[in-house]
Amino acid sequence: TIRIGNRNFTGPSCWEELTAAQLLYLGRISCLPVQNEITTYFSIIKLFGIPPLLFLKLTSAQKVQAKSVLDWIVESNSLQRWLLKSIKVSVFKFYGPDDKLADITAEEFIYAEGAYERWLDSESEIDLDTLFAVLYRRKNYFSSDRAPFRQADLRRSVERAKGVKPYIKKAVAINYAGCRNLVINMHPN
Repeated sequence: TIRIGNRNFTGPSCWEELTAAQLLYLGRISCLPVQNEITTYFSIIKLFGIPPLLFLKLTSAQKVQAKSVLDWIVESNSLQRWLLKSIKVSVFKFYGPDDKLADITAEEFIYAEGAYERWLDSESEIDLDTLFAVLYRRKNYFSSDRAPFRQADLRRSVERAKGVKPYIKKAVAINYAGCRNLVINMHPN
């Protein structure tokens, strides 16, 4: 909680308290070419719902003090809930995995992990497209389940993923990072 005058503004204090809208905002901010003090202040404003003009009235010392509310961002990502349940691409709706990646297969995890690791090394858009394509699929006809992952469909899915805004794909990568950290911690060997 940040208190300014007699008003309280609340925001996340850890990864698990993020909402889908806040995750998308972090995706947007991570797409900026430069991360600096100004992006930190805008993050505080957005994540805590502080009116920008009110935040600008703070003294420099108060603004620096407010930065501590985002200390959790540099900690290991522990986001276990899958926040972006569905994403619309063109006229189609694609559905992501369950919380904690509970419904993905070993094959899916291998492809997702490979794409994620390559993206961490190269920051290539194609690797982010691949990660999105592995994690998001349409639902089966006459069922509420996601279509099964098929390696043969991956190329077409990657092409579709190119139509997704970059900040959404970054938000998916952030969400995946938290869930994968849980999987790795649960299965260290």
